[in-house]
Amino acid sequence: FVNNAILWTKTNTEDNDGWWYVLQTASSTIVNNAYSRSTLHQMRCIRKGNVSITFNANGGTGTMATQVIDESGGALNANAFTKENYAFVGWNTAADGSGTPYANGATYVGENTTLYAQWATATFDNVFAGAGKTKVTVSGNDYYKMQDMTTDICDSVGTGETSSLADIRDNKIYTIAKIGAQCWMTSNLGLDNGVLLTSENSNVESDYTTAGVIGSAYYNFSTATAGRNPHPGDSPVDICAKGWRLPTLTDFSTLYSTVGYGNLTKAPFNAGSSGYYESGKYYSGNGKYISSHGTSNPEYCGAMVSTGQIADGLVWYRQSVSIRCMAK
Repeated sequence: FVNNAILWTKTNTEDNDGWWYVLQTASSTIVNNAYSRSTLHQMRCIRKGNVSITFNANGGTGTMATQVIDESGGALNANAFTKENYAFVGWNTAADGSGTPYANGATYVGENTTLYAQWATATFDNVFAGAGKTKVTVSGNDYYKMQDMTTDICDSVGTGETSSLADIRDNKIYTIAKIGAQCWMTSNLGLDNGVLLTSENSNVESDYTTAGVIGSAYYNFSTATAGRNPHPGDSPVDICAKGWRLPTLTDFSTLYSTVGYGNLTKAPFNAGSSGYYESGKYYSGNGKYISSHGTSNPEYCGAMVSTGQIADGLVWYRQSVSIRCMAK
């Protein structure tokens, strides 16, 4: 260093933004309020350092390598730990959660540290939160979104858990449940006519506007499959929310095996006696739930009746019935 050199620091004084700390090399002291920003002084640069972040499973299982980031900060690696019947809800600098919290993938700026995984009962809300999903407000209440459902979220939720989610296409609220290994809507779909469905909000490949809906609750096979109307075969697209789909006949069979004979009308699935429409006329009785499967006869498709009957050909093309979507 040159005698009596004055070098800029990068920190301004706390009490006066127009003045900055400097290093006086002759006395090796840091001085504040010594010079204004318009003064000319020398500079010396230093190489940025690295920060090491160690991840601790905190009762969970799995492995995560130590992450090294620049001292200016960086995004945390995504959690790779799991804990049976628990949901990952973030990181904390203390194992008991009393330290500084960090969300999954959050930006970390600081010194070398250990971050401890934080766990909570595997409810839908906790799993959505742990996956970094955000809520929307509908009629003064906050809900996670139907469109944020994923296979991983469904798999992570505990069997028997229930919740209510908002469909961002029309802000309607639907109840859902984890039944066995499947995640089901436990209330009927209620899309109106004239709703624009896109690949961003629905299980479609191209834009589709709903039509032919009766009473915001009853759908023929063509409408249910977003106009695809496959015969024979299962439709890959439908009017369910993104992250959800029409069930196959096999899905219905799995559901029936899980809940047991005579239990479809009970919680958690709560199949109703919603009846159906045929050629514009309403017929009361057991509810029918349409599947994704079109038969070889283009006038029929597969479905499930709330009594437990599951078969091809239960719905005629002139009939409009209920829809219950399931998570992909």
